[in-house]
Amino acid sequence: MSTLIPAGMSLPSYVDACVHLGLDPKEPLFSPVTHKGRPLILKPHQAPVAAGLDILCRDRTRSALRGAILADDCGLGKTASMLIMMHNHARWASEQKGDQYKPMVVLAPAMVVRTWHKQFTENFAATKLELMVYMSSDESLPKSDVLKPYVISDEQLVRSFMPGGRLDPEDPRTAFQIILSSYDTWRNRTLYDEAEEEQALARAAAANAAADKAAADKAAADKAAADKATQDASSVSRVLVQTKILYFD
Repeated sequence: MSTLIPAGMSLPSYVDACVHLGLDPKEPLFSPVTHKGRPLILKPHQAPVAAGLDILCRDRTRSALRGAILADDCGLGKTASMLIMMHNHARWASEQKGDQYKPMVVLAPAMVVRTWHKQFTENFAATKLELMVYMSSDESLPKSDVLKPYVISDEQLVRSFMPGGRLDPEDPRTAFQIILSSYDTWRNRTLYDEAEEEQALARAAAANAAADKAAADKAAADKAAADKATQDASSVSRVLVQTKILYFD
């Protein structure tokens, strides 16, 4: 087990961690009942990790770039530890008066997104935490896919930040929202790239110029056709007049 934390800080003891998380050290049961009908039982190493990371996230005196590295081996419950920490932190954050409430963002490799979703639905769906999966699209998933009800589109994500939305910064419930996405989706659909923006603007300007030219060409062609039709009509009229003068007068 390995957790890298900032210098000058140490993980709390097991007992102190349980107290911080509101758990009984003798029987550290995570209170909400899971889909299996029994509470999630924390392993001895999970409580100090979850509590320590929560304390670190609350500490605003260090720097804006506060963080740590949780590098436990596979199978030791890193995802569950993080979700326990997030649940405890969200509960604290939702009680902070005068703050703008912010959601939590989880970025993971695409193959791990479903692991997070599975852990959430099995052990945390009964909590106040709510999960939004920002990856792929609802239309691209089969109806039977368990991920489908959680997937949100670009438009839904943007609208969520509006007043009354799931991510309204004035609503304490926003602190319990988790946005789960993959690295590629987040990079491709949310990060601003000035060079790409300039290229996109240039492409849009070129497309507009081409559309304007096409419209101008069409207008010129329509005018030429109309002028020709007028000339033809005038020629026919002259012929009729001349015919009338020559043969019928």
